[in-house]
Amino acid sequence: MSRCVIHCLSQSVSQSVSQSVYQSLIQPLIKVAGVLSVLHFSCNAQEVEVIKDINLGTIVITNNDTVGVLDLSETGNMAFTNHFRIIIPGQPGLIELRDFAWSAELHINAYILQNTTLSDVISPEKFTMTQINVPNSIITEGDGSAELHFGAQIRTSGSGSKRYADTTFSSQIKFAFQY
Repeated sequence: MSRCVIHCLSQSVSQSVSQSVYQSLIQPLIKVAGVLSVLHFSCNAQEVEVIKDINLGTIVITNNDTVGVLDLSETGNMAFTNHFRIIIPGQPGLIELRDFAWSAELHINAYILQNTTLSDVISPEKFTMTQINVPNSIITEGDGSAELHFGAQIRTSGSGSKRYADTTFSSQIKFAFQY
């Protein structure tokens, strides 16, 4: 099981603080870092470990009159509606798989265990994680290892309120590998 974290800044913060001050004062506290708790487990000598946490970037919600979508692909391409202002672009996560059969096709299932985000600070608005972006399968190398890059998609509520707290939002996800 993994944890995906999203950091959000209110629109008023982004409008009232200059970019350099913004990054130096707020960036350490608020960045959309889809953080996965370190996942490390063994199963019949196979190992799966999160090497790099997913990072959805640092964002500001500028419009929540309708549902906004932010999508980070497993290759790092970012697409989003005009509901978002991207301060720092996101980066996909990375999972390393070791000690599987060589040249084996591993089928990947990704599950969102908690689609409505939780937040470190109480927030009137929440994000909804709608998908995890992963390939359907990967092929292991000659030594039985493989790297899996993954992204995610989140949506705003579309409630009309822009009251997203300046905080970290998190969601639980899980990966299963079959061969």
